[in-house]
Amino acid sequence: MSFAEVKWFGDTVVWLSPQPDGGLRHLTAAVWRRFPEAPPYAGAHADVVPHLTIGHDAPKHVLAQAAEAVAGHLPIRATVDAVRLIAGAPEPDSWHTLREFRFGAA
Repeated sequence: MSFAEVKWFGDTVVWLSPQPDGGLRHLTAAVWRRFPEAPPYAGAHADVVPHLTIGHDAPKHVLAQAAEAVAGHLPIRATVDAVRLIAGAPEPDSWHTLREFRFGAA
C-alpha cells in the first residue's frame, strides 16, 4: 500500500490517501455488516473513506504546516498486517487498544 497524496476533510482534518484503498473499504464494509448496531462514525458518513489522519481539530495553520512537512516525504509505502479495536472518549489520553487482530492469523 502507498500513501502518496495529502487530502483534507473540510478545514479540520488533514489526511493521507491510501492506494489502493479497495481492501480497506472491503474490510470496513464487512465489519459494518457484522456489527450493524455500531456503524463507523456512528453512521454520520455514507461513504467511509479509508485514510491515515495527520492532524485533526487543530488551528488550520498548524494542520497546513503538518501537511507540508509530511508531503515532502511522500510517497510512504506500508504493509497493513493488523487492525486494532480501540475505544475512548473525547478526553485526552482516554483512547486505548482493546484488541489487535493480525491478518492471516488463525
